[in-house]
Amino acid sequence: MKTYEQGDSIRIEIDVKTRSSRTYTLANPASGCTITLYDPDRTAVFSAQAMSNEGTGLYFYNWQSLSTSKRGVYSARISAVDTSVTGVIEEQLFKIK
Repeated sequence: MKTYEQGDSIRIEIDVKTRSSRTYTLANPASGCTITLYDPDRTAVFSAQAMSNEGTGLYFYNWQSLSTSKRGVYSARISAVDTSVTGVIEEQLFKIK
């Protein structure tokens, strides 16, 4: 688990892949990816924010923590929207000490 200090800039990244037969390839969901961040108390810091795309299947979100951000483990839930289906594709944890 990555650890950061209060006030750090935090980059959350994900590689989105699709499976065809036994091969996985990078792919862009039809409507991109969104991210919801939860603090250590499981309170949403922000919800369903669009992630930036920097190439096929490569998404990121930069979050600037505050000097007053709660210490503890944060959960970033990343969702993809493809056609009419939305699903959480990954949950990433990081810690602010």
